[in-house]
Formats: sequence, C-alpha cells, structure tokens
Amino acid sequence: MKKLPDGSKEQIVGIAVRVDPSGHAVFCQPSDPKGSALSIKLADVACTQVKAGYRAETKDEAGTPIALIVGMRAKFESETP
Repeated sequence: MKKLPDGSKEQIVGIAVRVDPSGHAVFCQPSDPKGSALSIKLADVACTQVKAGYRAETKDEAGTPIALIVGMRAKFESETP
C-alpha cells in the first residue's frame, strides 16, 4: 500500500477462512469482529485477496478432500517512510 489510512507504517490483521473440499476459500471474516474500523477494513481487503487466489486442498487420512477453517494473518505495509 502506498499509505495506510491511519498513517501507521504497518498493520497486521487476523482473518478466519473457510475452505471447501476442493481447496477454495468460500467464506472469510475478521478474526476479531469487534476490532477497530481500520482493522475490519483491512481484514475485508485481505479476505477479498484470499477468496480470489487461495487454493490448498486438504485431505483426511483416507485421502478424501475435506473442508476446514483456517486462521490467517495479513500484514499491510506502507510504501512511504
């Protein structure tokens, strides 16, 4: 990012992602829904990116693809010092 809205150098936000058996992110939300307005906004950006490009198929011991919920953290850094 060129500049974070609050002027900070970096922000880290947590998201919870539901992944379907085919490995695609099908649902995403902030890990802390009561966080600051900025962290909620950045979590929404992270969720958009994850849903657009995340793919990781997970299988159980029998080799059957399974759905799961994954916790992730996204780091946003300002390009300006």
